[in-house]
Parts: sequence; C-alpha cells; structure tokens
Amino acid sequence: MSLVQSDFVGLGQIATHCDLTKLQVAINEAIEFDMKPLLCNLFGQIDENWEEEELAGPNYTVISPGSYENCAGFNTTHQGLKKVLAYFAYSRYTFMNPFNDTPNGAVDKTNPFSIPKPLAEIKQYSNKYKNMAKEAFKYVEAYILLNKDGYPGFPVSELKTCGCNGACGTKGNTKGFGIKSRIISRYE
Repeated sequence: MSLVQSDFVGLGQIATHCDLTKLQVAINEAIEFDMKPLLCNLFGQIDENWEEEELAGPNYTVISPGSYENCAGFNTTHQGLKKVLAYFAYSRYTFMNPFNDTPNGAVDKTNPFSIPKPLAEIKQYSNKYKNMAKEAFKYVEAYILLNKDGYPGFPVSELKTCGCNGACGTKGNTKGFGIKSRIISRYE
C-alpha cells in the first residue's frame, strides 16, 4: 500500500512543499496501525493488488471508490480503501507535523509571522480525520460483507450481522468543532 501527495487533494490541506518524510511516516503508521487491523487477513491480498486495482478484477473494487446496492436495495457508494488510508494518514500527519526533532529535543515550528496552534486543538483536528476514516471504512466494509464470496480471508464473522454493517441509515460519529452546550433545567 502507498499514497502520493496528490491522493490528499480535496481531503485536507497539505502544503505544496510539505515535509515529505513526515508525510511518509504518517502513511507508514496508518498502514501498519490503522489499515492492518481493519482488514485483518484480507490485508495481504489488498496490499499485493494495491497498484493493480484495474487488473485485479471485481474482488478488489474496494481500493478505489465504487457503488453498490446495499442491504435495503438502494444504490450507495463507498470512497474506497485509498481514501480511507488517506484520512488515517492525514490524521497522523496533522498531529506530527508541528513538531521537529533537533539535537536539543523536540521543538515547535514557528517563525515571526505565525502563531502555533495549541496541542489540544491539533489533537481535536487529528481525531476528526480519524473518525472520518472510520466512517468511510464502514461503507467499504458493508460492500465487502455484501460481496463476501469475493473476499476470502476476510473475517466475515467479525462483521455485524446486518447486511449493511451499520453503514446505511445511521448517524455518523464525526463531529465538527465549536462550543458544546446543553439545555439546563431548573430541576438539575
């Protein structure tokens, strides 16, 4: 599995002259610690056919975006594993990018014309993209479940038993930013 800088277009903001070594570290970590656990035994098969998605046949239509008929009989789409990996990698990149390792320890990147973001805000931003990756994977997983005969090695028993794996007709868990509030009752 691999990604290039252009795979992040439309996903998040990566500077044209970004630190490509940090981006590659984020991609490697996303593959190892996010994608492998999600794909289980199917990881090796997907990894081998990552660049050959056009030639791999119908079993590997999960790498790029696609459409399918869900368990309710409606046409729906999935963003593909490449986009899921990009979300996970971007989540990791945004968290590690502000820090540089120096002979004197880790430092923040700053200059006279910038103000560093607080770590809590960076973490919240990173978590937003991780949650988006998980939501995007639900639809890919639902597609795999509905076409389980074409994906030997994927632990179908670990998927939810409904044919949509919770992907259709449910509210996502991604959250934006802003003030959290609640209605206060005088009886509290």
